[in-house]
Amino acid sequence: MEKAKLEMELHQAACNILKKPGQIYYYYLRKSGQKYLTIMSPTDWGQSCPHEFLGAYRLEYDNSWVPLKDIEKVDERRALIGKVMNKTMAIKDALHQ
Repeated sequence: MEKAKLEMELHQAACNILKKPGQIYYYYLRKSGQKYLTIMSPTDWGQSCPHEFLGAYRLEYDNSWVPLKDIEKVDERRALIGKVMNKTMAIKDALHQ
């Protein structure tokens, strides 16, 4: 339930650029209470990030969001699924020849 709520917030956050799957976005909170996404990381701001940093997320191709800390795990799982699917297809192809 929390993940769904966060994903909805991320989709509704202000963003002045076209969101593209595969891109990492940084989530901030302005003093006004407005939350927004940008491609600028906290380190890109230099010594003083002007807003509160809330987290970093990658937009997936299914429009879900993955926290930066989980990207490696998600990519490994996706690669493993891809290998299994490729082997399954190769076996099916070999059986039908």
